[in-house]
Amino acid sequence: MSAKRLLGPVVCAAIYAATTVGCGPSKPTNPPVPTPQPSAEETVEPATEPEPQKLPAVDKPRCAVQGELWDGNPTTCMYEHDGCCYPDPSALCKAAECDETDCAIVESRPAQVRCAAS
Repeated sequence: MSAKRLLGPVVCAAIYAATTVGCGPSKPTNPPVPTPQPSAEETVEPATEPEPQKLPAVDKPRCAVQGELWDGNPTTCMYEHDGCCYPDPSALCKAAECDETDCAIVESRPAQVRCAAS
């Protein structure tokens, strides 16, 4: 093989090595542009979730002697007054503070009471 034929690949390899290794300056000629920092007035705080509203404390209904708190199921409560279930109409009338003669049972499920005006 002649010297001319070997010289071509050697020159190409030298040029390739010089461009991949980097013969130029190691630092960029233009310094990086600093990013502007927001002022204290422009700083936006991350959004926070609002605190859940606190509902005012509510006393549980106090059921009369024969009453039990109603669970909201109309099939388990025949007579209801102020969130309490009663076993019979007379207990319902007593809970509503109606005289039995003035007590009117409203037909619904659960049944409710009205005191008739005497």
